[in-house]
Amino acid sequence: MRLKILYDNKVQRPGLQGAWGFSCLIGEEVLFDTGGDPEILLSNIEGMGADITKITDVVISHDHWDHTGGIDTVLKGRSGVKVHICPDFGIEFREKVLSFGGDIVEHEDLFDIKEGISVTGTVRGKYKEKDIEEQGLVIRTPGGVTLMTGCAHPGVVNIAEKAKIKAETAKMKLVLGGFHLGNVSPEEIVRTAENLRSMGFSSAGPCHCSGDEAIAIFKKIFAEGFTSVSAGTEFEA
Repeated sequence: MRLKILYDNKVQRPGLQGAWGFSCLIGEEVLFDTGGDPEILLSNIEGMGADITKITDVVISHDHWDHTGGIDTVLKGRSGVKVHICPDFGIEFREKVLSFGGDIVEHEDLFDIKEGISVTGTVRGKYKEKDIEEQGLVIRTPGGVTLMTGCAHPGVVNIAEKAKIKAETAKMKLVLGGFHLGNVSPEEIVRTAENLRSMGFSSAGPCHCSGDEAIAIFKKIFAEGFTSVSAGTEFEA
């Protein structure tokens, strides 16, 4: 299953724009997060040769602007696109989706969106001393399981533990996305990386809010299994 990173702080392909946020296209029909700016998202979609009209499902990891901001681009001029969210999403985002004719689907538990693609359902945590809910995306292929996170505010290990339930006995292959490790100690970053390794992940691709130090540490710990992720990256799950 082809993954295309459409939106990230960093860019690895000429002609694309970088900005704070995250978005990834899975196959042709599922979009995970929408970045922070609708115009940048649209420009990068076109720059990567993706067809926005084929998107049937949008999974939003959590209700923060840098993951919801591009929703206008995906829904404008269309109707019936399913937008998968956590129960704590605010009224402003919900009203915007409905105004564009999108269908809101809330997930508390693990849920299959399409064959081989699932949401983890709600994982709860804290962000700036406030409660927050977040969900990850689980992609299952014959080669193993890929877990994608938006910011992992509740902890990337906690989201991975829920993903493993869906994976059952399948090999945990790759974990990528924002890990939100920019303001933690190097020791905690090492523990996080080692915990993911012990869960069976052979590859990791921290990006977005993970922090440069975390990216460097993950690169050292995962070695050949480290995956560089930025806007323009394409690879098979």
